[in-house]
Amino acid sequence: MKFIVDENVSFSVVRKLRALGYNVIAIAEEYASIKDQSIYEMAIKEKAILITRDYHFTNSLRYPPEKTEGIVYIKQTVNREE
Repeated sequence: MKFIVDENVSFSVVRKLRALGYNVIAIAEEYASIKDQSIYEMAIKEKAILITRDYHFTNSLRYPPEKTEGIVYIKQTVNREE
C-alpha cells in the first residue's frame, strides 16, 4: 500500500506510516507548493491513497475518488469552551 501525504498534514503521520513499513510520498519533502491537481494526478499515477486536510479534495466532481486508491480527508475541529 502506498500513501501520498499532503503538506498540510502533520509530518508525524508520515513518520508513523513509514515506521509501519508503508511506502510514503511526503509532499512537504519533495514537492512543496505543488498544485492540488498535480497531487491528485500523482495519486492516480502512483496508485496511492491521498491523505490531506485540503477541503477541495472532497469535491468529487473535480477530484473523483474512484480514480484513486482513496482520498482521506482529515477535518480540523475547533474545541470551544462555552
